[in-house]
Amino acid sequence: MSVIFAFLCIGVILIKGKDFSLCSMFFNSSLTVSIKALFLSKILSAILISEFFILFLTLVTSCMPLRKGFSNRA
Repeated sequence: MSVIFAFLCIGVILIKGKDFSLCSMFFNSSLTVSIKALFLSKILSAILISEFFILFLTLVTSCMPLRKGFSNRA
């Protein structure tokens, strides 16, 4: 067991400039996942808000009565 630990430590020491420890890889992946989830939730909420307003404006404009002066000319 200690041989494996020593081998892993040497491997991390040999790869300078990059930290490939399990904790850092887990932290980076969980941070990436949480940022991605936050980004997607912001995009989806913006899309849903815009779709709500489009639907609302469509309903309002379809329910508006035509002006009498405009309908008599046709």
